[in-house]
Amino acid sequence: MKEKIRKHIGIIILIFLGVIILAVYEIPGGKKAAIPSPSPSSTPVARQVSEPPPGYKPPVYSEPATDENGEVDTGSEKVQTAINTKSKLESQLPIYIDGFQTSSGLKTTLNVYSIPEDPSYLIHVEIYGIDYSDPKILEPDNKNGLAFTESFKKIKALLTSKGVDIHNIYFTLGAKPYIQTAADSLIRKYNLF
Repeated sequence: MKEKIRKHIGIIILIFLGVIILAVYEIPGGKKAAIPSPSPSSTPVARQVSEPPPGYKPPVYSEPATDENGEVDTGSEKVQTAINTKSKLESQLPIYIDGFQTSSGLKTTLNVYSIPEDPSYLIHVEIYGIDYSDPKILEPDNKNGLAFTESFKKIKALLTSKGVDIHNIYFTLGAKPYIQTAADSLIRKYNLF
């Protein structure tokens, strides 16, 4: 009898704990709870990348030289330099700064990292806290454009302080084409690369 009671109490406790766990991860109305800000320990391991828009040409800093078969030319001098540069930098990754204050008033998060699935010549450079979908992002006084520009310059300075010339490595800016397009447009407009 006591064993049955203990078993029932155990089941009730498990159900109660399950309800509490669900309540913590759900907000009333059935919506999922907000995902916390990225951190070095939550750097993505895999990404779902949507297809780039028609006519999108990847920028030179993310598009390595290819051979006659369209494969990455790992024997080219530029790709070899990128591989050596990444190898030198990898032990110092991730580079993560949360709450980088920009003059526009926006605080950004800077994240430079590599994941095991990456090609040997590529690193990720991500700047969070910017609205990349802002239609006026390229205007001179736009707070998002200014925050991106200052954040990108900070990343360049951090890499330089670690002995890395940003021109010697391939990198990708964000996982979504609209972020990559906006970031590339800002880099070109303000000659950041």
